[in-house]
Amino acid sequence: MRWQDKGIIVGIRKYGDQHLIISLLTKQHGLSKGLTKNAIKKTSILQVGDYINVMWSAKSISNLGYLKCELISSTLHYFYDSIKLMCMASITSLIDKVLPENEAQPVIYQSFINFIKATKSNFNWYNQYLKLELNILSQLGFALDLSKCAVNNSNHNLKFISPKTGKAISQDVGLQYKKKLFPLPKILQDIYNNDDTYQCSNKEFKLSLKILGYFLQKNLSINNTALSSYRNELINQL
Repeated sequence: MRWQDKGIIVGIRKYGDQHLIISLLTKQHGLSKGLTKNAIKKTSILQVGDYINVMWSAKSISNLGYLKCELISSTLHYFYDSIKLMCMASITSLIDKVLPENEAQPVIYQSFINFIKATKSNFNWYNQYLKLELNILSQLGFALDLSKCAVNNSNHNLKFISPKTGKAISQDVGLQYKKKLFPLPKILQDIYNNDDTYQCSNKEFKLSLKILGYFLQKNLSINNTALSSYRNELINQL
């Protein structure tokens, strides 16, 4: 079995003395993994977050395949911005851990591409990062519902999110329970409504990361030291 595709590297680890196992999110085949032989010298070229052409081959889809990789664009620019670097480390680690293998994820893939483009243009890239995490939750069956109040169905004055349901709560309903609720950042509500024009502050980005991190941990049963470390470092830098 053989296929060709484009993808983003989300994980690299050594296999023996000379080989690498590479995880990547591909356009048509979702999360895929494969062995690259005699590739240790290539670690200075291939990095997590790189966008590549890839050829995958194996006897069957259930086997660990062999990869031939060709770099399209690198993530070198991330190394000049520690926050972008931590965002890339956090999101690639998350994708590598939670997505099922060999299942196309067109929404998540395109959202990831949009995030990478935004980091290069430096325009509202916080928005694209948060949208990517919202899409991961949604595509895996745990979408937040920020469209209306879970209690009175009103779409006005939404100010809180329920930690139990992931649904929005209006100011009038939630005020008396606010200690038990998350505040609803404007940026999350705007992104949910497909409005990417709002430029959020570091403080609002940090709050949004904490909220989404809670739902990722709760719904996807994430228990990974490296992932937690990347995310905590990102939050600490903001």
